[in-house]
Amino acid sequence: MATPSGRAASLNGFRIYDRESCASAIRNGGSFTAVSAGITLLLAFAGMLTDSSDPTLNYLLDPWAIVDALLLAALSFFLFRKSRIAATLLVLYFVVSKVSLWVELEAVKGLPMTILFGWVYILAMRGTFLWHSKYHAMPDASLAIPPLPEVEQFVPDQSEMARTRMPAGEHAIAFTGRNWVCEQCGRSFGKPSGFYGMGCTKAT
Repeated sequence: MATPSGRAASLNGFRIYDRESCASAIRNGGSFTAVSAGITLLLAFAGMLTDSSDPTLNYLLDPWAIVDALLLAALSFFLFRKSRIAATLLVLYFVVSKVSLWVELEAVKGLPMTILFGWVYILAMRGTFLWHSKYHAMPDASLAIPPLPEVEQFVPDQSEMARTRMPAGEHAIAFTGRNWVCEQCGRSFGKPSGFYGMGCTKAT
């Protein structure tokens, strides 16, 4: 399928249109998940050392968020391995965690980032299913072995293939395409001295 062009080119990273874009969507999902795991882990450690009066920040500074960070790290690892189960669980986890956050705070917080991460996760999930159903068996063009250069086959001209007659008392030899062979005694010459006037002198 042709690569999108024009105004849609800026959104190529968020679309699946061939094998490479499918793999890229999955990698993006894995990267976003890894970043989310790192941020969650830092907030969890910060929650062990401090507290906040802000409800939103206090919710995020939960030491038990270490469990979430470990879960996200595991999902990221398997997502990079193109696991459909991990991708599906990631989307479910993301939806549940966001709904829980909004219910706890009684307000919708961080909607732009939620839309961005949600779209990347959904695209990654779709990518894993497309990968295994459509692109997995296709060869990777980047790993394709380039064709060997054509080698021109040596074909001797008629003068070389013609029978060469030696001086009197010597046998006639002929070029077979690979070497010279005496027509009478069958002797083979890789580089026949007879070509230079010495000939095959073996008696019949």
